[in-house]
Amino acid sequence: MAQCGPQFIYSSNDGRFMVSQVKGCTGLTVEICITEPSCDCVSSCACDFDFGDGDSDTFSHTYTEPGDYRLTIIFPNPTPSDFIDIEITDKEAPDFSLYSCAGNNVKVDIKDTQYDNYQINFGDGTQQTITNGAPDPEHSYANSNPRTVTVKGFDNNALDNCPVATDNFTPISTIPPAVINTLTVINESQLELRYNLSPDIQYRLEIQPNGTGNFSFLKQISPATLIDTVANLNLANTYYCFRVASVDPCNNNTVYSNIICSINLLLDVQDGFNNINWETNTPTSNFSLVRSLVTDNNRTTLDPYQIIGNTIRTYEDNDLQCNTNY
Repeated sequence: MAQCGPQFIYSSNDGRFMVSQVKGCTGLTVEICITEPSCDCVSSCACDFDFGDGDSDTFSHTYTEPGDYRLTIIFPNPTPSDFIDIEITDKEAPDFSLYSCAGNNVKVDIKDTQYDNYQINFGDGTQQTITNGAPDPEHSYANSNPRTVTVKGFDNNALDNCPVATDNFTPISTIPPAVINTLTVINESQLELRYNLSPDIQYRLEIQPNGTGNFSFLKQISPATLIDTVANLNLANTYYCFRVASVDPCNNNTVYSNIICSINLLLDVQDGFNNINWETNTPTSNFSLVRSLVTDNNRTTLDPYQIIGNTIRTYEDNDLQCNTNY
């Protein structure tokens, strides 16, 4: 019986040969070592190799398409043939996100579930392997130099030749607050928010109806989000305040953005004047009120902005012409 090297760890069904790998992604190369004492398939007798994909190489073969294959070696009589099953997958690179933590730390959120195990290279000479479903790993960097983090997945009893995912990451010492730049009402049920966000931060959008009670979680926000639409609101009768929470996932500390609120605007038409009222939270700056003339669905600004104190909630407009839409 031939002595196979340490790279041959998988035995065929009847033990007449061994292979180096039985599972991996597309491009897996399988090497064969004969252990049948009566035939070495080279000098003592010739064998037929069937790799299950139509090719007939000899002691080494690369599988280029995903699938389940039966590698068979047909020994000459009277030695029976023998086989081993090979699994080739077409799995993709793992899906993962990096989230900044204070103190130049990072948390790796592996969303992927394709593989049994994941190997993380943090880009500073440190590697860590975790199993599928394990808690998200954290890592501390010595400084704020940019790094490239790679994650590759591999299955048990399989070669780790599957695609590798990469992401650039710059550690930070403190978590910065987000900024909500503008809030624009689209219609009675939708509004638009515009953000200024930083990369690799875990963000949560929070909402507070009518400026009362606690803020509540609304949804996660991707750090790449610039414009966001919030729907299913009752803007005809309610105003809503929003803030963005920047979360440090390593210690669950939170930094909040500025608070921005919509305005519930009411118009009461009186004899000779329009009484304008509005409800909203008290902003840090004053209100600006603009009056426009509406004709044939076209809006023309008539007046410059009226600056109104941030604590005022009513304005009486008596500079009117009858039968005119403002």
